[in-house]
Amino acid sequence: MFNALEEHVGFPPSSTPGQLGQYLTTALADPERDSTLRLDADGRIVAAGLVIAPPAGGDRVWLFGGVLPDRRAAGVGRELLRWQFDRAARMRGASGADGAWTAHATTPVQDEAAIRLYRRAGMTASRYWTGMSAPTAGARPVPLPDGLRADSYQPGFARALYAADTEAFAGHFATQVHDYERWAARNVERNTFLPELCVLVFDGDELAGYIVPHRGVDPGTVYIGHLGVRKPWRRRGLATCMLKTLLATAAGAGWHSVRLQVDADNAHGATGVYERIGFTATTRTVTYELAVEMSADD
Repeated sequence: MFNALEEHVGFPPSSTPGQLGQYLTTALADPERDSTLRLDADGRIVAAGLVIAPPAGGDRVWLFGGVLPDRRAAGVGRELLRWQFDRAARMRGASGADGAWTAHATTPVQDEAAIRLYRRAGMTASRYWTGMSAPTAGARPVPLPDGLRADSYQPGFARALYAADTEAFAGHFATQVHDYERWAARNVERNTFLPELCVLVFDGDELAGYIVPHRGVDPGTVYIGHLGVRKPWRRRGLATCMLKTLLATAAGAGWHSVRLQVDADNAHGATGVYERIGFTATTRTVTYELAVEMSADD
C-alpha cells in the first residue's frame, strides 16, 4: 500500500515487506493500539494509520499512513487522521510528560490530497526534504584529511557509532535520542545493513565521521541511512571524502547508484555538498505538524 502511494505521485517504491516489517517491529511500542487498518471485501489493505511514539524524554510523535487513491474522497483519510491524533493524545497523557508534544506527518509535495487533509486539520508545513541520487560509475576515492584514517566496520564499533551519531545530530530538526538498543535495531542490526560498504573515519581512537549504508529496494541501489561528521572535524572536507569513498567502493562491488534524503533547510549546506559530488534531486517531501492536545480521558 505504501509503495502504491509513492508510485501514484511518481516516487520509486521504498519498502519491501521484510524491511517495513522490521522497522515497525522496533517503531511501534504497541502494534495493536498504535496502528489501524482498513480492508476491502477481498482483504486488501486500502488505508492505514500508524502512530510512532517519541522515546523517553522526547516530544515528537510521527504519524504514518495513507489511503489508496481509488478509495479517497470518502472520508477515510479524515477518520484515520482523527484516530491518529486521538492516539497521540492518549500517548501523551500516559507518558506523564509536562511539556508540549508535536505530531508530524510527511508526504510528497505532489500529493495534493494529503496536503489538503493536513491543512484542513490545522497542520502547517514545517520542513522540506530532498531525495537525491548519484550514479557510482566512474567514482574515485580521494585521500582523507591529514591525520585521519579509515577502518572497516566491526560489531565492536557499534556503540562508538551510536555515540557519534547521537552527538552529530543533536539539535537538528525533529531529532530525538533513542536508547542504544532501539538505535542498533534500526541501523546496524537490520538485514538491509551493508557493513562492507560502511565508511568509518577515525582520528586516533576517536570516530570523526561515518556513513551507515543500507540496501535499497531497487536492485543495485544503496541507501544512506545516516551520514555524520562530529563537530571538531567539520569544515575539512571529510563528508566529501567519505561520500566519494562510498561511491567508489559501491561501484567496485557492483552497485549502480546511491540515494539519500537531506533536510532542504540544513544549516551546513549539505545539499550543495551532495550536488558537487554528482547527486541530483529526485524527490521532494514536506513535513506538516500540529500540537498534540491532551486526551479528554486524561
